[in-house]
Amino acid sequence: MFRRSAYGLLARTAAPALRRPLPPSAPLGCSWRGLSTEAAAPPAAEEYTGPRLSVVSHPPPEDYLAQDSALSLAENPEWVGVLEAQPHLSGAPGEENFAIVAVSGAQHKVVEGDKLVVTKVPSAAVGQEMVLSGDDGDVLLVGSCAKTAVGRPGVPGAKVTLFCEEQTRDAKIIVFKKKRRKGYRRKNGYRRDITVFRVTNIDYDYGEE
Repeated sequence: MFRRSAYGLLARTAAPALRRPLPPSAPLGCSWRGLSTEAAAPPAAEEYTGPRLSVVSHPPPEDYLAQDSALSLAENPEWVGVLEAQPHLSGAPGEENFAIVAVSGAQHKVVEGDKLVVTKVPSAAVGQEMVLSGDDGDVLLVGSCAKTAVGRPGVPGAKVTLFCEEQTRDAKIIVFKKKRRKGYRRKNGYRRDITVFRVTNIDYDYGEE
């Protein structure tokens, strides 16, 4: 009884504060819980929309990137040569592409140089490359620090190259079941067949639309 009464008292005292009118500057549909004192960021400018693709330009503000980010390092003369010597970069420092790909029934966010472990792909041969194409619906999104291309479902013209490093089995997991007082105990091990890829290239031209 005490808990219920205390809860009712708290609700009666807090409710008027939540029902007081919002300031005129509050957005439509906003509540006091969702109201922030910070200014809302302007919406991203959508450059292109088609039946199979949307490309949005969103240049980051100057104070968005950390001091040790790629763009900051690119302005440091000591790091310019180091960054330009990286063979896996698809663009200028700070403008590298990332992608969301669909492999083996799952979606993964990847950048060049990433190690990608997925459920076994029988058609992949060790030492060979496999190309995922947005025209086939395997590349769902391609983005960089300044632009993002969202496919419906795939990004036309986008290609992600994967190098097959290994066909193996995952670490063993133990599946243990027990029912108390019934004498029922089952212990099984399971190792998933996996394929290990290395992302070698993300290719997309934002000017093709």
